[in-house]
Amino acid sequence: MMFRKKKPADVTLSDVTARIRGYLYDSQVSDAEHISLILGCSAISEEVEDKEADESDYRVAQVQHLIPIMYAYAHAMAEGVVEHQREHLDEDDDVDVEVPSAAWASTRKVFTQIAMNSLLGAVSQLVDMGYLKATPRKGKVRK
Repeated sequence: MMFRKKKPADVTLSDVTARIRGYLYDSQVSDAEHISLILGCSAISEEVEDKEADESDYRVAQVQHLIPIMYAYAHAMAEGVVEHQREHLDEDDDVDVEVPSAAWASTRKVFTQIAMNSLLGAVSQLVDMGYLKATPRKGKVRK
């Protein structure tokens, strides 16, 4: 991936809300349209919603070769955050609770999913806007 310079453009509120909606679709979150309404985007018809989903599929396909590394980063971040929480839970004198290991595993899974969704949406939007170039590498990876 490379950063590319792009001329600044006049950005309208419509442009911003369209990017927010696109980010949510690209993030693969469930009920992206409902969340976009919560975030202030205008309602769209079912036909436009279908078109948004199709366009998102295209944008995500442009970065699908990066999904394994994005997942690795998301998992690493979730693992680190959960372990940090686990180590520092006892530092609060008011808390004397034993958290079951299943709760930590569930938290790790949720954090991984949130980080993965965020990375996928952000990277696909940046590529679509021309701020990043994400072409699959051919040959050996640089050491």
